[in-house]
Amino acid sequence: MSPKKKSDLDEIRMRAEKLARQKPLVLPVEKAEEYQTLIHELHVHQIELEIQNEELRSTQQDLELARNQYADLFENAPVGYLILDRSGLIQRMNRTFAAMVGKDLAQLIRRPFADYLTQTARHVFLSQYKAFFRRPENKGIELELIREGSTNVTIALYGCRESCRIHFEDDASEHEFVRIVAIDITEQRKVEDELDATHEALKLRHQIAEVMLKTTDEGMYKEVLKILLKYLNSGYGYFGYIDQDGNLCHRSLTRGNYSDNRQADDGIIIKRSDWSGMWGKSLFDKQTIIKNTSLKLPFRQNIISNALSVPVMNRDELVGQIVIAERQGEYSNDDAKNLESIAAWIAPVLSARCNPCSNGF
Repeated sequence: MSPKKKSDLDEIRMRAEKLARQKPLVLPVEKAEEYQTLIHELHVHQIELEIQNEELRSTQQDLELARNQYADLFENAPVGYLILDRSGLIQRMNRTFAAMVGKDLAQLIRRPFADYLTQTARHVFLSQYKAFFRRPENKGIELELIREGSTNVTIALYGCRESCRIHFEDDASEHEFVRIVAIDITEQRKVEDELDATHEALKLRHQIAEVMLKTTDEGMYKEVLKILLKYLNSGYGYFGYIDQDGNLCHRSLTRGNYSDNRQADDGIIIKRSDWSGMWGKSLFDKQTIIKNTSLKLPFRQNIISNALSVPVMNRDELVGQIVIAERQGEYSNDDAKNLESIAAWIAPVLSARCNPCSNGF
């Protein structure tokens, strides 16, 4: 209401009150009882309105409280909630999902859900979403989310189909959507991967144990090396031991062209004075070395692309060496740790086989 209009109404009110004082309302005596009843009814009606108004205010407060509770349950649930349309655009989401991708809510509205997935996960989502949207019940999709500024998150998606009206400034029509719950299963997958790795490690140790306990020296080194090459998906390597003279002896490879080295049975001995390169440094320093650049190794005339060298130690004594090389991808610290674990496990057996007298055999 404009200030001028309000001022005019106030003036009219003042004039009306002035006239009312000049001409007071005179009630006929014969109708006094009727007027009294009417006044009572009006008074009762006024009280009823006040009670109803109070109940309405109380109901409104209860509704606001319930709305806030449901909003809090939605926004701060321990799982992510989303609403996607047929094209995979995000129409609604809660704060939990926004935190999963490290974005603000406003940055996600009406953006493609696939934009926040890793390349592999994006391919999986786009290939499965059409069928998932059509009938999401009893289906699940596992994907990897890109979390801005942090480690990626593995999620499991479950959904239900629904037709509803979501209001936008440019569109208030009814559309079909899929309501989705996104559950963070990163830790679960991590534990499962660790269990799988443990199972593979136990399986590998069992294979190596059978070879080392049942195979003669002539075939043992080659068979163990074959198992390790397959395990690390590599094309070249050797498994050798340190003989009583402190030299490195190999029985797991074809003979090389080292004129200064002497052959022992069907193996090759590299004198300590000839140890060199990354494999020699690994022996001298008694440390694991990873090299993902070009290098040369013993018994190999051609340059190789990468290598992983692990000394075999038994109670701080150098008893052998495992070198794995020529992998399609790079060797990682996890590869080194796994091979170190295997080397530590086989060290006592290798030491006993190489030096039976000093080990009570």
